[in-house]
Amino acid sequence: MDHTDVKMVEIGVHKMLETLVSKIVERSMTYKSKVIEARKLVDAIEDHSRHLSEQKEFTDLLAELTESGYELLNQADISWKIAGIVVLDCLLDLEDEMQIVTSQAVMNTRRINIANSLRDKVFENHKIGLDAGNVVLREAALSIGHLARIATPGESEHLERVYYPVAMRMLSTQTSDFDRLGGSLIIKELAINAPTMIFAKKKPIYNALTEAVCEKNYIVRETAAEALETALVLVSQRESMVEWISTSLKLVDDGLASERSEVVIGVLLILDIVIGGVVVPLQELNQIMKTLNRAVHVIIFNVLALRKSADGDVRRKVINIIPRLANAFSGTFTIPNQYTNPLNFLHYTVNYLVELIRAK
Repeated sequence: MDHTDVKMVEIGVHKMLETLVSKIVERSMTYKSKVIEARKLVDAIEDHSRHLSEQKEFTDLLAELTESGYELLNQADISWKIAGIVVLDCLLDLEDEMQIVTSQAVMNTRRINIANSLRDKVFENHKIGLDAGNVVLREAALSIGHLARIATPGESEHLERVYYPVAMRMLSTQTSDFDRLGGSLIIKELAINAPTMIFAKKKPIYNALTEAVCEKNYIVRETAAEALETALVLVSQRESMVEWISTSLKLVDDGLASERSEVVIGVLLILDIVIGGVVVPLQELNQIMKTLNRAVHVIIFNVLALRKSADGDVRRKVINIIPRLANAFSGTFTIPNQYTNPLNFLHYTVNYLVELIRAK
């Protein structure tokens, strides 16, 4: 027996889970590969269930498999912990007779327990640390999104009652990057898989994420930006974006003048979302800018002025956003302006980028 086999015996991994667990632990798997392997496991369990004579046997089997998932989740080693999350995620798709029945709702006991376990063992487990958390929390958040996608009305209510407050509390924590990362990931997955829940709470979510996107830690900033873009896409599908674009641009105006580099980078991330063409089509964005009477050339110049920032991360973000600004506001880039005469913004930025290349 090799090390992995020995470890599985020590943990008590169920025989039906061994192939999937060993593949996750022994090599890095892409998300697509994990989905394929997980589907094979679900198919194998369903096929096995057809040979069982009583429903109770299937319920007992799922209980044993779930317990194996919990044991894996309890492991300190990140690879084994991820294997536990993947196993538990697979088991969300399987129905049994274990239910919580109240006067208001019906919920699957096992699914609710899995959700609660992910909260306790992953999202509230600060021992995992931020770097590992960027992998483990993402995997766990995908499982919460999975549950939200297949949830009964009662299970959706449980997620709203439990996970939404957890996410908002984590986002509002001023001292923990791990919490802000986890909160951002939960909100992102709920926005994708439980849109009605998130849309009803769009304003506090927007406020929390625009604060998180200006945090010092780059992992938190970028993850909060992912969640913010996902939430704004949801909003754009249901209402006008004029007010949201206006509010976002005010944040950009204020943030670009900040002396804190993380705030400057954060509002550049917000601007990147606004001009990216995902939240609002670029033609619509240009019309909104006219409606708001926003001088596009002023925004462009204020961003370009940061090319001389003493902070290397700010300078790199400016370089990154220039092509996107040019794409979003191509007309403004190609006409004369008062800031870069005799050059227009296009020639000015091209010259700047050429100078950077030569300097290397």
